[in-house]
Amino acid sequence: MPGVIVPGNWFDRVCKAQLRLRFDASIEPSTSANVLATFGSADSPTIAITTPLTGWTPAAGERGTGLVAARRFLADASR
Repeated sequence: MPGVIVPGNWFDRVCKAQLRLRFDASIEPSTSANVLATFGSADSPTIAITTPLTGWTPAAGERGTGLVAARRFLADASR
């Protein structure tokens, strides 16, 4: 399901508006990549943190925010 990214300064305005969104999409063959990292003991509980490295458009909006959130989580979890 596609998502809509809204700048923080527009959040209240968008939430209060009566909006109707329409998505038009198709599936196209492509390739992607994943980053896999491990740390600690193999006996430790597994935590999966995912964010795409590629996206639906040339813009980094949908993956840039995920990368920032993942890096922040990892920094906090490593303490």
